Amino acid sequence: MSDEKMDFSSALEELELLLETAERRLSAAVKTEKRRLEREMDVQLVQLEKNVARLSYRNGAEKKAI
Repeated sequence: MSDEKMDFSSALEELELLLETAERRLSAAVKTEKRRLEREMDVQLVQLEKNVARLSYRNGAEKKAI
């Protein structure tokens, strides 16, 4: 019985370590994806601002900083 408890305890410790590792990896992946999306949004915002400025200029409207 003692061996079974030790095996169970060892298996439980190993599972806990695997879970912690998976949590760290997931957290890192989420942060990486968040940064990627933020950069993509920044690029799209700059493009949108350029398009708005271009439209305003074409329509003879006064250029305004967004």
